[in-house]
Amino acid sequence: MQKLILLSIVLLGLIHKSWAAGDNDFPFPGRISYDSRCLQIEGQDTFIYSGAFHYYRCPKELWADRFRKIKEAGFNSVETYVPWNYHERRMPSSANDYSNIDLSELEEWMTMAEDFGFYIIIRPGPYICSEWDGGGFPQWLASKRPDIPKQEEMWLQTDDPEFLKWNKHWYAAVTKIVAPHQITRKKAGSSGVIMFQVENEYERLKLPNNMKRGYLEELVTYARDGGIEVPIFTCWTTQSRNVQEGPLKGVFDFVNQYPKWDIRKNMDRFTTRQKNDQPNAPLMTGELQGGWYSEVGGILGKDQEGVNAIQTQNLTLYTIQLGYSLINYYMLCGGTNFDDWASRETTSTYDFAAAIQENGGVNEKYRRMSGIGSMLKDHGARLIRSELQKTESIVSDSTVEVQMRRSADGSRYYFIRTEDRTKSHNGTILIKEENGDQIAFSYELEPFGSRIFYLPPGATDSREGEWYPKLSVPIPRPAYLPQIIKPSKIWKRTDVASSEWKTLKPDITIDRYGVYDRHFVYYRINVPAGKEFVIGRIGDQLINKSKKDVVLVSTGGKLLEPISEDQETITFRMPSNEKEALLLFENRGLHHHTNLLVEQHWLNGIKWVKVDGKAIPLKFIADEKSKGLMYSSSNFILNKEWHIASIGADENIVSDNLLTWYHFSFELPEKEKKIWFPWHLKIKAKGNGFIYLNGHCIGRYWEEGPQELFFLPECWLTFGNGEKNAITISLRPTDNGSYLKNIEIQPDYEVGEFRP
Repeated sequence: MQKLILLSIVLLGLIHKSWAAGDNDFPFPGRISYDSRCLQIEGQDTFIYSGAFHYYRCPKELWADRFRKIKEAGFNSVETYVPWNYHERRMPSSANDYSNIDLSELEEWMTMAEDFGFYIIIRPGPYICSEWDGGGFPQWLASKRPDIPKQEEMWLQTDDPEFLKWNKHWYAAVTKIVAPHQITRKKAGSSGVIMFQVENEYERLKLPNNMKRGYLEELVTYARDGGIEVPIFTCWTTQSRNVQEGPLKGVFDFVNQYPKWDIRKNMDRFTTRQKNDQPNAPLMTGELQGGWYSEVGGILGKDQEGVNAIQTQNLTLYTIQLGYSLINYYMLCGGTNFDDWASRETTSTYDFAAAIQENGGVNEKYRRMSGIGSMLKDHGARLIRSELQKTESIVSDSTVEVQMRRSADGSRYYFIRTEDRTKSHNGTILIKEENGDQIAFSYELEPFGSRIFYLPPGATDSREGEWYPKLSVPIPRPAYLPQIIKPSKIWKRTDVASSEWKTLKPDITIDRYGVYDRHFVYYRINVPAGKEFVIGRIGDQLINKSKKDVVLVSTGGKLLEPISEDQETITFRMPSNEKEALLLFENRGLHHHTNLLVEQHWLNGIKWVKVDGKAIPLKFIADEKSKGLMYSSSNFILNKEWHIASIGADENIVSDNLLTWYHFSFELPEKEKKIWFPWHLKIKAKGNGFIYLNGHCIGRYWEEGPQELFFLPECWLTFGNGEKNAITISLRPTDNGSYLKNIEIQPDYEVGEFRP
């Protein structure tokens, strides 16, 4: 059945006249500026095809491989956040002390990006979200919070003078490194930094608009004073839109787009608002959905709905149809939250169902993005200035939509798409333009498919047209398949707290003693026999509906059951024949969404232990990480404290151990010439803990899942010649105890590659 569709332009302002660059303030308008359509670089309209690649989630030895794959897919830009807490891990003596900041990784990454010919988009926060511990804020920053902040709603991300002082400190350090990499500091035609973001997703916080604007003005001033000359932008921050005077003039705002299957509804809504709010800025999306992350106890990104390769192609082409001239996928390169850097409730894997996977393999999504990249290389400049046209269309399928854009040279782009996922679609389309011209052609769409039919200038016959994107042949995979490796022996030992205890004063937490990580911590307390004692900790659902931090209590070698617990505390009773208890604390991390409640609990470790309402002295040891790194190092030798464990054999054994270590070694085969496979640890266990590989902490294991595969970076592995690799795992007991059920070293057969 045919249906007559009158296509109208429903997005206000999408057909518009271009503003001149002089309407905004640009320090070097001849080098880089923007109008209402796009960025102009060296005076040329430039379509930015970009993706997020987080250097801090990928060992630097693997950067070149990722950059090569990004380049081969047709991208001309890369983007990264810059996490403050990653680069300044120890508290400085003052805001003028920069001795603890190490930005060398960022500088090396930018240099390599330039060597590959990329433009660079930098996003230094100070708040980055990114499902990163504390949203990027250092743990030690909490100690700078005044007793009475300027804003009662919260302290972080406000105009409080003390907070601004430390923001200025961070920006001074970042801009010193970033400024020399701007294209404005290089000869014409060079690669380098083209955009710089201040703050992030500020709309999320319900703070006074005047305060927000003042805070943003300060950040922009810090950036400009630090030598930032390229365009400055914000992300999901309406206070920076279309400002006509002051520091925010010329700053524009991105909107993130994560529509999953509901593409048209969500994209239209945000695009209309964005264009109405800032008519002199181009349509750009700083985060176009490239997948989604996984939460502890949830679903892995690759298994979620609405993030597959077909959705990515449909979303991207619809974004281009609407007139966007900057596309930045989040994420383009998956990564890993190594060690304890994942935010509260986020898994160690940050694969994100990305086109370039966490392990470096590429997939069908990468093939689709490569096809789009090739198309934009040839047609991006024309698409930037193309206009949506009013047309009449006769489409043989009512679930198929068509929209036309015409460029200045007469090129016509017909965007054909469907949001029906139930079946494939094929048929015919007749397009009638306002001037009386018409064209008819046949189409074929996969379920939820989207394509562009292109007619060159002057073409009157559909046989002169071409379909985009043009997809390459499926990626060839090696026939050689290395074998799965099962450890021949696994060793275990009960952890023993060392004798190097440090004393805490009542109501003082371990972060005040410089302990900022989220690894297991032991405490020792003395409580009168038979007395109740109350422990202050983050309880269930307190922080953004996350799960509780866990405190295990052992007396006389036996685990105690709590008497009661709530969102702030957990209560135990000391046995009548005991007076000393050993505690193990499990910290689930700092949440990536800031708010007042998060600030009030921006502490590390147990808050306090009280008896009869009075805080008692505590002693602590925080050495789990140092042990894990030592046990997994190449020169570690097992001693008599280690005993052979059998996989699954401990299932029926009830243990009162607070922490148990597991250790095994394995050999990998010699690498085959010109063939590459990534390797993973597959683990199934009872208990929660940390995993170490050859002296590196590769992440956290959570019994509740969903992550069972842990990426083993090849740069941290040894291959062939009898070389040994070592993995060590710490596990604390859950309700079902702690033991290994299954463990393997697996190659990823699906993404094997032929390499030169």
